[in-house]
Amino acid sequence: MIGLPARSDPPAATHELVLRCAIPGEPAPKQRPVTINRAGRVWTFTPRETILAERTILDAVLLRRTFDLLNDPTGHYAVTLRFFSERPKGRKRVCDLDNYVKLVLDALTPPRAGKGNRPRGAGLIWQDDRQVVQLTASRHDRQDNPRTEIQVYRCLPLDTIAPPGVQEADDFQAGPCQSGKLKQ
Repeated sequence: MIGLPARSDPPAATHELVLRCAIPGEPAPKQRPVTINRAGRVWTFTPRETILAERTILDAVLLRRTFDLLNDPTGHYAVTLRFFSERPKGRKRVCDLDNYVKLVLDALTPPRAGKGNRPRGAGLIWQDDRQVVQLTASRHDRQDNPRTEIQVYRCLPLDTIAPPGVQEADDFQAGPCQSGKLKQ
């Protein structure tokens, strides 16, 4: 298992570490669903590469987890993701960061009713990825050790804490912009 730096950890007073793992190998992006029309019927399915990548993440999390299955429908979570890619010099196109993020979050979210093509056993931590209230993600290209690093923290709801440096709404003073117009 690859060690993870602690530099981006949220404050311990408001967050509890739930999961920390590194998944070796080239990060995979979430691919768009494929829709086909056969004999007058429309079929939509998830590409095989996406399903296999989600299973890889799920298997790695199951092997490295140090928590009981949370599957918490009401909790709030902070997620830190780092993607390290080899990206050979000949390959010009780089995948969007949000597609890497979607794949990881979907791998950790249980399938909705009627969506049977997701990995079995997903939903280890939360019921819906809408429960992720804080997200930090970064992509690092041309790395010698390709991997995906995942850190998940259980946190207090945003309405009970104010992030460092953020004032409460009542504390804000009128600035250079009022009523949507800049002061001249």
